[in-house]
Amino acid sequence: MSNAVVSYLCGREVLLKHETLYSLSTVPILRSLAEVAATCHWMLEPGFTADGRAARGYASLFYTVEQNRARVEDCARTRELLVKIVAESGGKIQRGVRDGETPQEVGTVRVGRAHAKTAFKYHHRLEQQIPAISSMYSGMLAMIHGETAALGVAWDSADVLLRMVAKVTLESTRASSEAVNTWTGTEYRAPFVNEADAANIIRSMPPELIAEFEAELRQAQEGR
Repeated sequence: MSNAVVSYLCGREVLLKHETLYSLSTVPILRSLAEVAATCHWMLEPGFTADGRAARGYASLFYTVEQNRARVEDCARTRELLVKIVAESGGKIQRGVRDGETPQEVGTVRVGRAHAKTAFKYHHRLEQQIPAISSMYSGMLAMIHGETAALGVAWDSADVLLRMVAKVTLESTRASSEAVNTWTGTEYRAPFVNEADAANIIRSMPPELIAEFEAELRQAQEGR
């Protein structure tokens, strides 16, 4: 996950250094960066136990199997093989319940006292792991899916789009770096994010929008 974050950052850098800036083309990369950074932080969340990380890692594997059911030749066999591996490692699985019946899909993985659900929505993960950019996620999806109003913003308000690029990049880098370095026990010699750069993103906004933006940011951070 952390290597994927770096790869997406490099891809974004290539687009920004091109002689012509095609700002809309950065959005798919930006969305992927945010999703992967949020998942990286979720899997290695600071303060989480080894059991918690193991439960989330297993849950992520089960989610992958179910999401790629059409591509996995024998989804049920693969799932049950994973169930066996989890059980042999001391973990437990809980099947989901649907309409009063218990299907074969795994709903929750338990390791020790920790547990993790397999199903999730990316916008919820952003809200939980990187709340400072969660409100921008729907806008990114709208641009990627070609919604008229969102594309209008992209064409007519390039400065708004570029602030989003800067903010999502900054907060995604902060979250993934915090998670990886806390997990490895690496001591910070210097901040990964230059707070002056973060402040400049806000200062570049029209004055009438700064107060509104800061209020939304405080609300997102308090909600975490």
